[in-house]
Amino acid sequence: MVDTIFADVAQPDQARIVAINAHHFLRNEGHVVISIKVFHALLNTVYVLFCFAMRTGFSSDSGL
Repeated sequence: MVDTIFADVAQPDQARIVAINAHHFLRNEGHVVISIKVFHALLNTVYVLFCFAMRTGFSSDSGL
């Protein structure tokens, strides 16, 4: 039994795995710390949108 579980989660299925592991290995009144990697996905989305806007002229046509 452990006091704390730390997980660096990037995929939704990983959160489910953490919950299963916590059920099996975490002592009563233990803690789970989850670091969710959303910034990288957000940054990729912003980059793709920026590239799309630059290639299509969206930003100049819309007055942005």
